[in-house]
Amino acid sequence: MRIDMHCHTAEGSLDARVSIFTVVKKLKEKGYDGVLITDHNSYKGFDAWEKSGRDDFVVLKAIEYDTADAGHMLVVLPQLADCSILSLRGMPVLKLIRLVHSLNGILGPAHPYAYCKFGIFNHRKWRYNSLLWGSFDFVEGFNSCAGTLSNDMAYRLGRHFNLPVFGGSDNHRLSGIGLGHTDIEADIRDNDDLLAALKSGACRAAGGSYNADSFAMAHSFIYSCSSYIYYYLYNKGMSLLMTGRRRRAQRALALEAL
Repeated sequence: MRIDMHCHTAEGSLDARVSIFTVVKKLKEKGYDGVLITDHNSYKGFDAWEKSGRDDFVVLKAIEYDTADAGHMLVVLPQLADCSILSLRGMPVLKLIRLVHSLNGILGPAHPYAYCKFGIFNHRKWRYNSLLWGSFDFVEGFNSCAGTLSNDMAYRLGRHFNLPVFGGSDNHRLSGIGLGHTDIEADIRDNDDLLAALKSGACRAAGGSYNADSFAMAHSFIYSCSSYIYYYLYNKGMSLLMTGRRRRAQRALALEAL
């Protein structure tokens, strides 16, 4: 099956402009067999699809989680797992790893070398800490919005640590839909099928083509400045305000309830 393993929707991501229904329509036109919805700290895109009652395309749920200290992580949990705590961004990566594995899920770094996209190697403490990589279950080795060098390094990283390599479009707008893919040798209908397939080594290939619009934007001075301003206001700045303290308290209560 050919699946876009990194996809955003207007229903679930503040910076996305395309609805889940348009995403599915375009992927079907391009011959894809499924999509993994990875909205930022939200399952609203997947929820909108599920509430529609449609079953004419394989739509899987995941999340792109904003960690406090390691950039963006892609997280896939079992179909019926309680995912609510992942809507509370800002967890340290080591705590996130323990949480995800306790729920029998998997996680890995999104676009690890893409600096304007908040990859893990934006954070110096992880650049030379290979011990962390033994805790990841995969790495995103192709992202259509990242650069050629960034993807090549990510792919080599996955192979070095013998991790499955994912590929996805990371689309936020219409032009990006269906530019990245992961080929998996299995019949996948829900998250449980996906987890079983990945753990059995069924992930065969990742690749795609580059999003020229996103690539040009990411290398512009204005975009770089606005990205980091957004990051510090959205993640770092909020942690100093009441919203950050409230989110930490909510995470603590959610962890106790698990």
